[in-house]
Amino acid sequence: MISLVTSNHIERAKELHEAHYKDQFDLPNFLSDFLLVFSSINKDGQLVSIAGIRPILEIVAITDQTKSARDKYIAVYDLLRAGLFSAKNNHYDQLHAFIQDPHWKDVMLKRGFKETKGQALVIEV
Repeated sequence: MISLVTSNHIERAKELHEAHYKDQFDLPNFLSDFLLVFSSINKDGQLVSIAGIRPILEIVAITDQTKSARDKYIAVYDLLRAGLFSAKNNHYDQLHAFIQDPHWKDVMLKRGFKETKGQALVIEV
């Protein structure tokens, strides 16, 4: 059953993270970094899981592939600077890019992007 998050749920989430997830990802701050946080409790009222919906920024670009490699690299650098500026000014701590072309993945990694912990998944709503 879905429940509003309580302070007991947060404390239990800390215990669960320490026991099962500490080597996989940092403990999320469910009290400030999410649009909505909710818990799932069992019939005995015990926390089974806690989750939050976090806003993320994604940069999306369409590039003219007929332009020179130099022009494309400069464009990516310019767009990335603008994206980072926008993200920082709007108090976001991450900017995501979902890359399908292995070459551009390498370019983005050289520009400071990192691989995510885990594979990105999406569901249409």
